[in-house]
Amino acid sequence: MKRLILVRHGKSSWENDLPDDERPLKKRA
Repeated sequence: MKRLILVRHGKSSWENDLPDDERPLKKRA
């Protein structure tokens, strides 16, 4: 059985102390 694992790639915002899956992504410059 094949398994596909998807990873969200982006610069996360570290301003909020949230769990990683709830952390918003930073806006693009």
